[in-house]
Amino acid sequence: MQAYTNPIEVADARTLKNYANYLFTKNNAGSIECYKNNLHITGGTVITTPIQITCPTGVSIDNKGVWSFNSSTTNLPGIMWFEGNVLIQLQKTPNDMVNTVLATGSVTTDLGTGNIAGTYNAYAPLHYLLMASDSNIKTRLDKVCPAENYPVQYCQPYDATQRSLITSVTYFKNNKDKFLKNTNLFPANLSNILFLTDTEFAIDAANDTTLNLYGNIVGTKGAGGTGKASGKITGTGDINIKGNLVVTGDLTTEVQGNMTVTLGKSNTDGNNIPVLIYSTKSKSIRYM
Repeated sequence: MQAYTNPIEVADARTLKNYANYLFTKNNAGSIECYKNNLHITGGTVITTPIQITCPTGVSIDNKGVWSFNSSTTNLPGIMWFEGNVLIQLQKTPNDMVNTVLATGSVTTDLGTGNIAGTYNAYAPLHYLLMASDSNIKTRLDKVCPAENYPVQYCQPYDATQRSLITSVTYFKNNKDKFLKNTNLFPANLSNILFLTDTEFAIDAANDTTLNLYGNIVGTKGAGGTGKASGKITGTGDINIKGNLVVTGDLTTEVQGNMTVTLGKSNTDGNNIPVLIYSTKSKSIRYM
């Protein structure tokens, strides 16, 4: 691992709230509220302001105010925004997580209890496509940019005829602008983010587990640019991260299994970290 300490610009979760697709928050009375935004919905309508919805299955909050998010259960595309702390309930593959998670509080991965031995995958939306094969690129595109209710931040409108022309990953990459907006530009580059937290992230892999994380993991300066976010990676299992680790506070690793962090230099789009608003002095960007 290497540390890069030049000034960078990152936006915190509160700044990015208006660019999320699903928002999970509490009102002044303390009741939870869920919203959708920035979606192309059935009938051709594009939602550009938050609309309150029934909170989806797979999202809950405990009596301590900590959110739980199960991506494979919610099965919603796009960027999830949480007010406060969130526990990411990962499931064994093939029930992979394919989302961006932004949180004003902490982000913690959870592999559950009991017989948890196995492989767990979590993908930022763009990285899900970057890691595709010829046999699954169409299915993965449908997951990231479905025909309806797709995120307008990074998905282009396309029809079944255009989709049918995708015969390989090479074709998709050569014609990516027909299906995706420019993922080097904001806000489309939010699709590169796996986790973004204003306080801290904690990643853990238990014994006999392999945790594969694809995408950038960011700890910001927090709301208003004050304070510093930290990161902690622990466990006795194997942890593989393909992307950047960006923290403005301390990064602690206590891994008894194998840990690899790969910058994925061939996937330049996937390395793009969204920049916006104010400049921060990063204490550690970790990569190999």
